[in-house]
Amino acid sequence: MDEVSLVSGTGDVRVVKREIAMQSETLKRMLESSFLESQGTIKLAEFDTKILDKVIEYMEYAYKYKDADEDIEVPEFEVSPEISLDLLLAADYLGI
Repeated sequence: MDEVSLVSGTGDVRVVKREIAMQSETLKRMLESSFLESQGTIKLAEFDTKILDKVIEYMEYAYKYKDADEDIEVPEFEVSPEISLDLLLAADYLGI
């Protein structure tokens, strides 16, 4: 299975590539376990859709630029002040 469904606390589903989701230590453990989460759907009741979308955006950003050479200018990842605390808590929980 090369895609993972992440379900927000409000029930919205976001599908991401498995290799992108595996950047999160928490998601990686869930996907490699023998529990239901390893089947490809992970419920993240702690996060609303807005935060989940931003987490996914960051994981895609980190994946895209993980092997960037020093001569490549990596754009800054933008986070609005309104969600910064919630995003920090989500990043800590997910280990990213």
